Amino acid sequence: NFSQHLLHYDSKGEVKVDAKIKGEISKITSPVITIDFSVADGSMKEKDSGVKLTQLHFNGHYTNFNTNETDEIVLKELSGKFLDGSFKAELGIRNFTDPKIKLDVSGDFNLATLHKFLRPPRIEAMSGELHTSIHLLSSINSENQSMELISASGKAKVKGGTITSKSLALHLTSLNGLIEIKNNDASIEGLSGIKGQSDFEINGVIKNFMPYALKENQHINIVASLVSEHIRLEDFLGKGEDPATATVTATAAATATDYYFPSFINFNLDASVGKLTYGAFEGKKLNGNFKLLDKKFTAKNLEIRMADGECKGDLTVDGTGKNGFIIKTKQKAENLNIPKLFVLFENFGKTEITSENLEGNLNAEIDFFGWMDNQLNLHPDKVITTAKLEITEGELNNFMLLDDLVKYMREAKVMAKLKQNAFDYVMLH
Repeated sequence: NFSQHLLHYDSKGEVKVDAKIKGEISKITSPVITIDFSVADGSMKEKDSGVKLTQLHFNGHYTNFNTNETDEIVLKELSGKFLDGSFKAELGIRNFTDPKIKLDVSGDFNLATLHKFLRPPRIEAMSGELHTSIHLLSSINSENQSMELISASGKAKVKGGTITSKSLALHLTSLNGLIEIKNNDASIEGLSGIKGQSDFEINGVIKNFMPYALKENQHINIVASLVSEHIRLEDFLGKGEDPATATVTATAAATATDYYFPSFINFNLDASVGKLTYGAFEGKKLNGNFKLLDKKFTAKNLEIRMADGECKGDLTVDGTGKNGFIIKTKQKAENLNIPKLFVLFENFGKTEITSENLEGNLNAEIDFFGWMDNQLNLHPDKVITTAKLEITEGELNNFMLLDDLVKYMREAKVMAKLKQNAFDYVMLH
């Protein structure tokens, strides 16, 4: 509520007013009222934080009958200072029955100070430096007095920024880069930062950026290139997001171990990642095109090095269901070290055969279809795989089932000794 929001501030300053009333007052006519006013050496203090805006100056003009026959107030030469920042602005409000607000502002801000002063409802914390020149056009909802964005344009440069928003499922640190806003969209140049243990640098366009940042139930679409030294997938999966409301909850519908694709973000990224990790998995030199559209993820022309070898192919993960993910992939793998492969995939959930039992290299062509629940557990009874496997220099060592077989064969005097089983070349279909 805009009017209630103003109650959080104490204001003072030197005010000058020159008012004129011209015309007849009757049941059907009203006089034209014009008021010219100014504020010098004014101040505003946010009551809870104590953050104070000082050296507040502006010249104002009010009329109840402008060229559009509506009331209007304009503040020109508006300027002020915080302890660690300053700004210049111009503000106009037209038609008090259905208000439209126009704001032009340029300045240098400390984001932590600005956050304490403005009290944005969807952002828990901000910090860093912001240099901006921006134009905003908004309206005030007559029913609930909330401010609604119409359009935005301008530039903003952030240095050493952080932002935390639970409702947007965001916690970003070390933010640096230039954002240019036009028609509610943002063009991003060299925007880098850290999310969890992951780093990123993005160049491209974020569609619907300003409504997403300022209003609830908004979506963004990112079309960009992504460069990263390390991406940890856990940092980008929507942990605990309720698929029905797309908000972070602690209900039984979305427990602390549940994962979902975010409902409010779509992206199309050409990515180059030095290292990709998830749990025990680690891949290097990842390249490809990655898309998330309506909770369906696709990876095209995927290339990644892992287990001393290389994999190429395509991947689709459908996250539209409430209870899990449908996975489809077609991959070609070359020269994978089998023990290292088992380590990366945590022995594929098996205890009978582990990386310690195996030696050799693997070439493979795999078509895979499977289902994984919201805890990212793959269900073997819902997996269909067609594979062509080529194993070279393979060994199966210290395998207990074979020890029992060896014991039987020894007792049966079929074979005197079978402790190690080696094979130079095996083809499996």
